Amino acid sequence: MRKKKIKILLIDDDRKFWGQIQNLLSRDNYKQNELICVDRLKSGVEKLSDIDFDVALVDLFLPDGVGLNTLIQFRKQNQIIPLITIIHDRARKLGPRALDNGAEEYLIKEEISAALLNKAVEYAIDRKRYLKALKKTGRMLLKNKSWHKSNLENAHIRYEKEFEKKTEDLRHKNDKLQKEIQHFRKSADQLRDTIDELQKVILGIIKAMVSTVETRDPYTAGHQQRVANLARAIAVEMGLPRDRIDGTYIAASIHDLGKIAIPAEILSKPGRITNTEFELIKTHPQVGYDILKEIDFPWPIAAIVRQHHERLDGSGYPDGLMSEEILLEARIVSVADVVEAIASHRPYRPAFSIEKALDEIDKYKGIYYDPEVVMICKRVVNRRGFNLNEI
Repeated sequence: MRKKKIKILLIDDDRKFWGQIQNLLSRDNYKQNELICVDRLKSGVEKLSDIDFDVALVDLFLPDGVGLNTLIQFRKQNQIIPLITIIHDRARKLGPRALDNGAEEYLIKEEISAALLNKAVEYAIDRKRYLKALKKTGRMLLKNKSWHKSNLENAHIRYEKEFEKKTEDLRHKNDKLQKEIQHFRKSADQLRDTIDELQKVILGIIKAMVSTVETRDPYTAGHQQRVANLARAIAVEMGLPRDRIDGTYIAASIHDLGKIAIPAEILSKPGRITNTEFELIKTHPQVGYDILKEIDFPWPIAAIVRQHHERLDGSGYPDGLMSEEILLEARIVSVADVVEAIASHRPYRPAFSIEKALDEIDKYKGIYYDPEVVMICKRVVNRRGFNLNEI
């Protein structure tokens, strides 16, 4: 374990990723580290003038830097600090190009492990230590003007031999690291295949759940799928990570699962329902949660289902949650649910126009519904048209 505190700069606009990196670093060689996190390229560059970092981890997709341009802009400000780029799986092809533009290594964000991260950091730090030693030696040679020419020549020869030796050492370390990285990536590919298979099983179970609910409530057949389509489109437009988009879609697909406990005659009642009947209907988020809570989903599905009727002002149910207490995914499903419900036929009324549905969520944004989700929903619907089966 290293005794010297390692100074690491992380530039990434996903604040949850900050904690993930700190956790991964703490699992291996770098329990004693100083991790400085910023969410903008400009802020990171400013930090470089104040702190002598050992290594920088930089996401290639930032609000003020996109793709390889992020790397190029960073290198314009600092040519010395070792740089490890962080790349999303969907931009994997940029990895080799990042190496050609001054990065020591690239890591796929979705595949980062403690071992892989720490090996990349150790290689980068070793490289910086060696470069600093070379620079110091060069300054000493230039300052010592009393040396004779022969001494300078001998020093130059020793310098070149030392450089060749260190370069060879680094080359061996790099080759070893590259082999380990390939091993981790192969393992990650195998893990991804396993996850894909598990997700297929999960989706099969979910489809069976959806069919169960809709056979009891023919008037809302397809409602959950349409809500899921719109919710996913909103999540994509908001730029959420892939796993959160998937979680939002899955939860929306079964958000009304709890209606399996509501008598069919109430669900399909053509007239206005009574207060007693409405109180019974209001139990369906809790029932859905109770059914799903023991299933070990890779997403907070049960919580999203439980919260999809919560409102920002606390007037929703079943828990009267407010604002940030409500999961973002649940706030997305809530808006998609209202829009689909208003624009679709119900046994007690005909379908309203999509304009009326959008006016409804716009009227109550900031009160019932998340303002950003409302804005994104309107953008999605107006740009693509209200055909949820194709979103």
